[in-house]
Amino acid sequence: MINHKLSLEYLEELKSLLDVFPHDRFEETASMLLSAYDDEKQIFVMGNGGSGSTASHFACDINKGCCFNVEKKFKVICLNDNVPTMLANANDLSSSILPSAVTHPIDCHSTLEAHSPKHIINIFIP
Repeated sequence: MINHKLSLEYLEELKSLLDVFPHDRFEETASMLLSAYDDEKQIFVMGNGGSGSTASHFACDINKGCCFNVEKKFKVICLNDNVPTMLANANDLSSSILPSAVTHPIDCHSTLEAHSPKHIINIFIP
């Protein structure tokens, strides 16, 4: 019965999270992504820790899943997907240079600054 109780508690917690889902932020994000798509802009996403995996999965889903049978494609790039480069820079230089090392190849006149709590992916459209 312990597993049954655990699953019920998990589902109750999930239901409570869905009750407070920020629909306005979801609409804002969707609008921003569709605007970037319409304007053929690149979309950069990133996350830290487990959110890095979420950002990577998000980029894959948008690039492949949403664009599979359409001519015009989204241009989503996950900034934390080049783990060997990030780790080499952190090891050989300093972990403080990671954000600039990851975004250095981006040819734009915008800046990226990300300060966020856990479980968040950041989206940047130059």
